[in-house]
Amino acid sequence: MITEPKTQMSSTAVIERETFKPITTYVPYREVPIIGTDMSCKELLTLMKEQEDIPCVIVVDKNDFPLGIIMRDAYNRHFTGRFAAALFYDKPASLFADPNTLIVDLKSPAAEIVEQAMMREDQRFYDCLLIKEGTRLLGVLTIRDVLSVVQRMQREADEDRNDVIRHSYDGVQRIRTTVLDAAKEADDSMQLTRSMSELSRRGKGELEAVLLSYHAVTEQMKRQHEQMTTLTQSLNDIAGMASSIRALADHSGLLAINASIEAAHAGEHGRGFQIVSQEVRNMSLQTKAFSVQITGLLTHIEQMLRDTAELTDTSLRQIHTGSKYISDGTQTFAKLLQTVGEIEAKNNEMSRSAAEAALNAAGIAQELELMLSS
Repeated sequence: MITEPKTQMSSTAVIERETFKPITTYVPYREVPIIGTDMSCKELLTLMKEQEDIPCVIVVDKNDFPLGIIMRDAYNRHFTGRFAAALFYDKPASLFADPNTLIVDLKSPAAEIVEQAMMREDQRFYDCLLIKEGTRLLGVLTIRDVLSVVQRMQREADEDRNDVIRHSYDGVQRIRTTVLDAAKEADDSMQLTRSMSELSRRGKGELEAVLLSYHAVTEQMKRQHEQMTTLTQSLNDIAGMASSIRALADHSGLLAINASIEAAHAGEHGRGFQIVSQEVRNMSLQTKAFSVQITGLLTHIEQMLRDTAELTDTSLRQIHTGSKYISDGTQTFAKLLQTVGEIEAKNNEMSRSAAEAALNAAGIAQELELMLSS
């Protein structure tokens, strides 16, 4: 029986890749005579002598169903013996049709047809392939045709492989360029990160110095506030003393008035004492006037001290608030330094990875270049 090709394809070293092109893309099929079962061996010999270029004939039954092919060389060998003509001339030529002829469909992929042909057993390896389209017989392909297809498919595979390698080479070069650019960007980013880290350290140090200065100013203003409090107390004491002096002056003035009255009673003998009492009275009045001036001045100084103390308290509160902001800023700078350090570490890792990737890409590109030149 004639065997149809199996649908499952086996691998072969001849075909490097699967293709879905029809077999006629590479070679045209050969039209050969189609004979029936009623043609005798002698008639077939005559036909083959008349058409010396045909490699075989196709044998069909009454329903045009293919029974197989008869190869020219194999058929001629049957008639080399002394009694072959007497034995076979009048017999049907279909006796020599190979029932195991490989029949393939024209719409099958060329790679599948070639694989089926190359996987045949040795005794049928050089036989023709019978080509059909649906149920219609078209012709045959010789083993030379099949090998020509193999050669052309191999050439196409080589060209496709070179194209793939070339595109892979170009892609690897682009990847290498991209990776090198990424490495450069990583290096630039690392430089910027280092600058940011240095500026952050410097800013943190400056903020810490400002914070220390704020603390020093705060301590100094606290001491000034304490001194002003002490000075205010001293002013209050001086004001009390001025009040006492004014009381003494009033009392001295009363005594001077009484002395003047007593001196007047004494007449001529009390005139000198009256002059002294008048001077004492004058001194009392002057002392009282000075005491009033001192009291006013002390009151003014006390008011100024109170205003200064209030301003000092306000400044202390503002300095405390500012120092809190500076302290928060210092903590923020510390966190920024930590974050910058982590970014710098990641940039270093990314730069190393990019450099390694660029080196690997260069190695792959070199291997692909060698493959292209080979």
